[in-house]
Amino acid sequence: MTLFLSILVFAIVIVLVVARPKGLNEAAFALPGAAILLLAGAIGWNDVSSIWAMVWNATLSLIGIMVLTALMDQIGFFRWAALHIVRKFHRRRLLLLGGLAAMSGLIATFFNNDGAILIMIPIVLEATALLGMGTKARIAFLFTVGLMADTASATLVVSNLTNILTADYFSISFGNMPGVWRSPV
Repeated sequence: MTLFLSILVFAIVIVLVVARPKGLNEAAFALPGAAILLLAGAIGWNDVSSIWAMVWNATLSLIGIMVLTALMDQIGFFRWAALHIVRKFHRRRLLLLGGLAAMSGLIATFFNNDGAILIMIPIVLEATALLGMGTKARIAFLFTVGLMADTASATLVVSNLTNILTADYFSISFGNMPGVWRSPV
């Protein structure tokens, strides 16, 4: 019965998260689903504690990056960066694309890929708007920045939330992670 209830609640929550009726946030469906499973005894507080022990590091990393991004936006960093980028590369768009991709890769390596996306998307949108680029060109720039952030996120433990979770779970140190990436399974 517990397995059936867990699968049923999971399926309903996934459908609601994807459909997002009335534009509600994902948490509006996930939290009641978790509460139902908790009240029904399908999961216990020890399960909640175990999950938190596994994800706290990545969760706090993501929250920190989101706060940093909000502060950067509030002080006008994205507009400032876009203006400087446009001033330097307004006639050399291919060089602009390469520079933005490199910047995205560096940010993803040392912050994480989510941070790179949160930081780079406003800069790219602002810069491409200032340059008067069309929708297709803007999308190409956004895809390039996103793909570079994803690619660069494999470099360090801190570069990707999944890397953080994996390193924590398997007790892989920062210094040992590159060797683990190179070894066959």
